[in-house]
Amino acid sequence: MQTEPQVVEVAKPVSLQEIIGELRFEHVAYRYNNGVEVLLDFNLTIKAGKRVTIVGPMTWKIYPASASGSFYNPQQGEFYFCTHVFMKPTILLLNEATSALDTASELEVQQAMERLLLGRTTIAVAHRLSTIKDYDVIVVLEHGRIREMGSHDELMRRQGA
Repeated sequence: MQTEPQVVEVAKPVSLQEIIGELRFEHVAYRYNNGVEVLLDFNLTIKAGKRVTIVGPMTWKIYPASASGSFYNPQQGEFYFCTHVFMKPTILLLNEATSALDTASELEVQQAMERLLLGRTTIAVAHRLSTIKDYDVIVVLEHGRIREMGSHDELMRRQGA
């Protein structure tokens, strides 16, 4: 069944140059075509150069951006994020790169990632807490909403989610 897109691309899209400053999400909502809600009234500000991870019972579809630079495919209901590191991006969006690795390989990847992430604003979707202990902010989602957030140490002290 063909579905009419709800998001229509503009005729002359604006190309992002270097991004400077904070990254702000205000009242963001997202659901898959099957109705599963992933984000509900999501509000988050990320200061430049900070590393933020999002954890919670969800699955995200993250793909390299299309050649046209489009970041959303309304026909598929999927977001496309540019993850081309060779372009030296100021913002990185990552989907748990180490979830299928053994412990030794995971450590090697984490060490390489530390160098890569240095000075870059990073948003990572995480499934293993061991990979995000050193992130500046951990955002815990529950039913699409932010339940709590803080550093790893802050969350452990609170004994929350």
